[in-house]
Amino acid sequence: MLKGLIDQDHLDSTLAYLRRVRDETEEQPPPRRFLEFVARVLRGLRAGMIRVVDRDKHGTWVVDPFLVWCINQVFELAYVGNDRSKYRDFAHLEPQPFPPLRQVVVVHGGTNVRKGSFVGDGCIIYPQTFVDVGAYVDVTTSIGSHVLVGSCAQIGRKVHLSEGVKLGGFLGTDYNLPVIIEDYVRVGANTTIGPDVIVRKGAEIKAGLALDKDTHVYDAENIAWIRSDRRSG
Repeated sequence: MLKGLIDQDHLDSTLAYLRRVRDETEEQPPPRRFLEFVARVLRGLRAGMIRVVDRDKHGTWVVDPFLVWCINQVFELAYVGNDRSKYRDFAHLEPQPFPPLRQVVVVHGGTNVRKGSFVGDGCIIYPQTFVDVGAYVDVTTSIGSHVLVGSCAQIGRKVHLSEGVKLGGFLGTDYNLPVIIEDYVRVGANTTIGPDVIVRKGAEIKAGLALDKDTHVYDAENIAWIRSDRRSG
């Protein structure tokens, strides 16, 4: 968790206010003022103080639809007037800096880690990689070159994403969960993983695979289908 981006009381009051706006119990402020409130939420996400997806008391991954709504407001407010042909990206979604005290190594050469995403200490991110808003990358994870970490994807600690890995985005879709990669997972090069897929702790995904929520999964060690519409035998 980062300090200095926003204090907890300020963040809590902002979240409470935006909930009232969303529920229409309070009048929405002018667009510029509204964006200022939403930008505080992005700072909370960037600091790791809040997460779009987290475990509930039973250990189940659950999306916070309110935070998804907050992020979507940034894109809605990024239109100039009512003309959606004149879309522009606000500064709130520009690449975030990583000062030396953060202990995050970003190898220069086209990498873009958007504000509104969290990257933990000790992470290494190689060139030509994109980490989208709402994503959470836990400590000491390594992300290879030409990797896409889609919006709201959740990556655990000490994960290794090899070159060319693509984790699909969540915003603007009808999926129930973004991509979730739990701790100590290794994902081989040029693998694509779509939303609604959870890669459990310690798993190893070979190179060049495409996984989505309908992919059949076979446990070769225990000789059993983990997820399939086929019957064993």
